[in-house]
Amino acid sequence: MATKREGPLTLAAMAFEAELARYEELCAETARAPLTSEKALARAKKQLEESADSQVRLSEHLKAVVVAMEGVREKQEACAQQVITAAHRVQARAEEHLALIERFSALGLRARDVNEPVATVVARKAQGAPKRELLAGLREVLAQTEAIVADAEGLARDAASREWTDIARAAESLKQQVQSARNRVLLAEKSLTEQPPS
Repeated sequence: MATKREGPLTLAAMAFEAELARYEELCAETARAPLTSEKALARAKKQLEESADSQVRLSEHLKAVVVAMEGVREKQEACAQQVITAAHRVQARAEEHLALIERFSALGLRARDVNEPVATVVARKAQGAPKRELLAGLREVLAQTEAIVADAEGLARDAASREWTDIARAAESLKQQVQSARNRVLLAEKSLTEQPPS
């Protein structure tokens, strides 16, 4: 299994810790070394020099840790900015979706309400209403259905352009249903106009 590559902060911290362990070891050795001979004195001087060198390296490693931490902070800030941007995008898309759904719901209500004037015309025909009244009622229904078809077409186009394919499909389906109802009304109007006057 492949191991995850260590990041700059981890590597800098590991180098600092390794040097710190070496420095602690040198300090301990220097502190407990017996200074009873010239050779021991020379070894102690060498350990002091190595300790000083280690201290310099520790300082350099500490600087590297600070630089790596700055890099990590910049990455964290960049990620936070991406999250903020994504949150704004999600919010905007949610508002856009809601607006399209509200338009679709309103269209659905208007399409449903078209049935009432159709029923009225049918009832008035059964009651023997004059042809002129029936034609006026049918033409009112036609105007309503044509407005709904145009609005459904506009909604489908708007939804598709914003990549809301489910709403675009639903609006297109509603448009086709209303067009079908409009065609039936047109046939009824045609049959009335072809009847001889009563």
